[in-house]
Amino acid sequence: MNLLFAFELSRRLQGSGVTSNAVHPGAIASGFAMQDAGWYGVLTRLARPFLIGEEKGARTQIWAASETSLEKVTGKYFVRQREKLPPRAALDQAAALRFVGGEREDRGQPTIPSGRRAVPTPS
Repeated sequence: MNLLFAFELSRRLQGSGVTSNAVHPGAIASGFAMQDAGWYGVLTRLARPFLIGEEKGARTQIWAASETSLEKVTGKYFVRQREKLPPRAALDQAAALRFVGGEREDRGQPTIPSGRRAVPTPS
């Protein structure tokens, strides 16, 4: 869902100067679900030695947000500070439109649930 949203936002904001990319941090040993009593908690605790640390997991996000060569790059997917092809399902524009709420006449100006524009426009 995050990939669908990031790519659809990139498409809608094309030409506005605002970029939207997706990043994957990897499998992180963050403590999430470690206290879960169910099977997921057991699996998470067993996998912990094979997961990367939180600092290493944040590297791609920090890099994508601060790398000057990416200032005008939009609609891409990055893993370990490299562009990768996203899963095929993430490129399904029809699914993205269903997820985000369909096409808008004022393309490029997505709205937030309150109905206000997500990107302020000059009055």
